[in-house]
Amino acid sequence: MSDVRRVILNVEYQDTNISKEINQDLLNCNVSDSADGSADEITIELQDKESKWLKDWVCASGDKIVASATALNWRHSGDEFKKSFGTFYVDEPEYNVKPTTFSLKGISFPASGGFRDIPRTQVFKNVKISKIAQTICSRNNFELSLDIENDKTIKEIEQSNQSDFDFLKSEICSKNDICIKLYNKKLVLFSQSKYEQKEPVKEISINEFLPGANFKRTLTDSGYDKAILKFKKNNGVLISAEYSIPGAKGIKPLMLNDSVETQAEALELCKAKLREKNRNEVVASFSLNGLSDIYAGDTIKIVDAGQFNGIYYIDKINQSLIPTSASYEVHKALSY
Repeated sequence: MSDVRRVILNVEYQDTNISKEINQDLLNCNVSDSADGSADEITIELQDKESKWLKDWVCASGDKIVASATALNWRHSGDEFKKSFGTFYVDEPEYNVKPTTFSLKGISFPASGGFRDIPRTQVFKNVKISKIAQTICSRNNFELSLDIENDKTIKEIEQSNQSDFDFLKSEICSKNDICIKLYNKKLVLFSQSKYEQKEPVKEISINEFLPGANFKRTLTDSGYDKAILKFKKNNGVLISAEYSIPGAKGIKPLMLNDSVETQAEALELCKAKLREKNRNEVVASFSLNGLSDIYAGDTIKIVDAGQFNGIYYIDKINQSLIPTSASYEVHKALSY
């Protein structure tokens, strides 16, 4: 039995280790890991023949789950690999009868909190991005983890009847090439362009892919060579900026008319919007056997794929434990 290939789910529920009870009744576990915007999620499916979860072990919304998995003998005899999934909060307990099963779903931030739900109005003036993020973290009891290339000072910006998440995502992150993620009680802001240029954590051949893998190249609303922004302020002053991909022919421009205050801000917006659009040009989806040793936000090198060889950025991973496999959504990393 000691050499059998298997995966064990490790679960702490409200700071109590219930791994033994979980693994006795485990039907499956699925974990989603997203690099930007979407909450990470975990779903644990259990058989409940004795109605333990229905009658005795009642779950309450907001209860804390800390989960990880340990793969034993997966790559070779005696091999042990553990992966942390992070902290989750109970969102949707679900019961089924005949047969009696229990599904426990958690998300990476408390559903009862106001981060995504409570609209707020606030004006920020002459403040750095990090200060805005810290203000939002403080009122939501998050720890801030910041890894951005340009912690610029914003002259004035208004959060107008928006949730903290919507404001950060639409007004700060999307305009400055920043990704937002909640993980282990941390609000993580990082520069995606910086992460896309990191060394790959792994080389993967398409020969390792499970059936159903897909590569797709899209030129509709993607594949732009440069971005051009022209905006006339209320005082009649015209602000214009242009950013071209190094070495590109410039035959397919992305035209922008976003509100900006300065020419420097316009140039940064051109770069951010161009990258945002062009990340959809080459995408792939595939699945691999086993417990993934990769995280969303990492880069990998795909080989044996002909024209699709290259470095790819991991947008999302969905990990299933029974059977043990992980599906990936990736895009080809940009070099600018």
